[in-house]
Amino acid sequence: MAEKKPKKKRSFKTVLIFFFVGIIIAVFLLTFGYIGFEFNRLSYMNMSLANDWRSYLSYITGKIPFLNNFIKYKYLEIGDPLYVQNEIVSMRLQAIKEQSDEVTVKNSDLQKMMIDISAQASSLAVQKQELERKSTELSQRENILADYETRVQKLASWFGEATPQQIAVALSRDEVGIDLLVDALYRLRSDSASDILTALSNVNPQKAAQVIAKLGEKQR
Repeated sequence: MAEKKPKKKRSFKTVLIFFFVGIIIAVFLLTFGYIGFEFNRLSYMNMSLANDWRSYLSYITGKIPFLNNFIKYKYLEIGDPLYVQNEIVSMRLQAIKEQSDEVTVKNSDLQKMMIDISAQASSLAVQKQELERKSTELSQRENILADYETRVQKLASWFGEATPQQIAVALSRDEVGIDLLVDALYRLRSDSASDILTALSNVNPQKAAQVIAKLGEKQR
């Protein structure tokens, strides 16, 4: 029974040691945590003790006689926190204003680009309409020329089948134009065209004279 008591005392001492060690560690962590918190707060107010260590040393050594005559650095001055905070806020507001102005300028440039693109699109639309109109006109002209060519071919073929007297009677009508008649005769042999013109002059001398004049112009 007497041998068990020292074990209890050692166990109690161990608990006390761990208790005090835990307290020391907790105090150590709280202390360094608080110091870090204060440094972060000073940094937020644009004051950094860690980066200005020479000023801090000059503040300490400035208190020592004889050494303070050789100190060239001024000690760290901690200004009014509200003033520093206002300066920070002003700087941030200025940065925000500059960003806002930059965005406004970019929006203005973008609007100008959109206006230019819209104007170019309108111009292209007008050009497209003009091209479509010219294409339609060209297609119509091609159709007219194709129809005219068909009529000339048919008339020239008929000239080869009918007699000059029959042709002269038909050509004397006003429905048969001078240009159509000239183009059809121009495709015939000269003797055939001459016979038709002779017969036409007997029926309609005035029209025959107009046809002969047109043929002369065409042969030049």
